[in-house]
Amino acid sequence: MRLLRDDEVPAPPAVESYQETAWPALVVGLLLLVSAAALVAWPLAEEGWRLTWIVAPLGLSALIVFLIARFALRSFLASRRPESWRLRWDAEGIYLRYRSHLNNRFPADTPTAVYLPRREVAWLKVRRETLDTPDEHGRWGLKRSHRWFEVGLRGLDPAPIEAALSDEAKLRGPRGWRANDFPVAVTPQGTLRVGLRNPEAVLARLRRYYPVALAEETESGAFESMSREEKESHILALAAAGDNFAAIKAARELYGLDLTEAKTLVDELQGR
Repeated sequence: MRLLRDDEVPAPPAVESYQETAWPALVVGLLLLVSAAALVAWPLAEEGWRLTWIVAPLGLSALIVFLIARFALRSFLASRRPESWRLRWDAEGIYLRYRSHLNNRFPADTPTAVYLPRREVAWLKVRRETLDTPDEHGRWGLKRSHRWFEVGLRGLDPAPIEAALSDEAKLRGPRGWRANDFPVAVTPQGTLRVGLRNPEAVLARLRRYYPVALAEETESGAFESMSREEKESHILALAAAGDNFAAIKAARELYGLDLTEAKTLVDELQGR
């Protein structure tokens, strides 16, 4: 296992590569831009600017919608950058990039990826995990499924990559900004988990080089009926799945934290 900077990772065609484009962010960004334009144009179409009582609130709303659209479009463009790949591989090893495309302004002289030689890869598999989450009213009982691409390590201590992920979570961009988006995580069992939209397609491309384990499916019980240890594990699973709302609610219920304290705890769990 080695930690590498972007400029130390081989690029195609020397290795095969997988990269995800944030097409949903593009769609959302364009729709929000249209909405912002409509909010500005409506008073003009109705009564010129004589509807002064509504111009200010509409203008403020349009500005907020525009800023959200701008962030969505920047996310899309960032996902298209050459360095925003998720996995690269050949017959000799696998590269996992753990820096999110949303944090592309982080220092370029810090490690961004982990390299696993073939001898260190025990197996690859897809895990489907169904977690108990609260609905929009905060009531538990809503089941949400998540799919993961997992890499089993052959007799390796995952502590170095855990430390690297923790360091990554502490980094800030030029203006002190960081997105809490973590493409790679270490599970409590010591395997590496990669968030992908279509892990099955990636597995199909890698199976000619590496051993593939059977897909695994797990489903949690009701959160309210879990033991304390199970609830703690469930909070970790929710945080790893990026379901911040559910993880924060679970942390507040289990530990009696206020909203700020629970949010801080979840952020720490995501970047541990």
